Amino acid sequence: MKKPTPSAPQRPHKLSTHGDSRIDPWLWLRDVNDPETLEYLRAENAHTEAVMAPEEELQERLYQEMRSRIKEEDSTVPQKEGDKWLAYSVDSDGSEQYTIVFKNLETGELLDEAIPNSYYSLEWANDSQTTAASSCPGDDPSNDGLVYEDKDELFFIRVTKSASKRFIFVISSGNNMSEWHFMESDDPNGGLTLIQPRRQDFEYDVDHHGDRFLIRNNGDGAKDFKVSETLISTPGLENWKDLVPHVLGRPIRGIGVSQDYFVLYYRANGLPQVQITDFSTGTSHDLTLEEEDYSVRLQGSREAEWVVGLCASTIVYLAKKFPIAET
Repeated sequence: MKKPTPSAPQRPHKLSTHGDSRIDPWLWLRDVNDPETLEYLRAENAHTEAVMAPEEELQERLYQEMRSRIKEEDSTVPQKEGDKWLAYSVDSDGSEQYTIVFKNLETGELLDEAIPNSYYSLEWANDSQTTAASSCPGDDPSNDGLVYEDKDELFFIRVTKSASKRFIFVISSGNNMSEWHFMESDDPNGGLTLIQPRRQDFEYDVDHHGDRFLIRNNGDGAKDFKVSETLISTPGLENWKDLVPHVLGRPIRGIGVSQDYFVLYYRANGLPQVQITDFSTGTSHDLTLEEEDYSVRLQGSREAEWVVGLCASTIVYLAKKFPIAET
């Protein structure tokens, strides 16, 4: 006789935030120390094992195949000599309001200074002491300077670094619009420069190579986006020139830039495609993937060599078990 699928009982719990109330009937499952939560997870795991038992051989074969494609030994990016601080953001309640904290990597000490009510993105200037928000570890936050403020509640602000690490970008985006500013990573007190003001239904994103910016954008009716270029000294839209023209039906989803190569990420025939161009010769080739169905994405790098990584995977479906920490 087939056992019924485990079903977690509902325990309505009222949550109130910013004057808005809602009922969460399964909030109790967040407490992993609750014996009833552990009992339910064990039941889920047992049910998964029972349902997937006929496919154990297939699961093992898929596991071994995927493992054979993964480098068994890998190393993380080494900490540069002289780097002392680690900054990371924490969201402890799921509100997507983060607190940025600083850790001394030499002593393991967490500083009392923190930046509350932040978004998850931040970047270090090249002095390894100043964050993109102009916050210096060890200083009183009241001494930090406001770099940029967007008072439009429909826009979100994030920061990122160019692939070359030369620039810090401050991006404000929302409602089918975007607006980018940049500053020199070597001069975090030098102020921001606007690339192009926002306007309705105009989206763009930017990276850097040599003396120019490379800009993916939907200007001039480029519904599926194109790539433009402009000198750093003249970043405005009136100076943009097409590098990769718009082709209807070939949506450009992203670009990647390294010291030697330009990577175009687009879709064709319903599948993601990658085209790689050598800056020195101008020659291009498409990345060939043998699988009939797959996903692929661009992966940036923090390595000093300034590289672009590609992550590809065949689409497979596997049962997932919930890990349980026994006490």
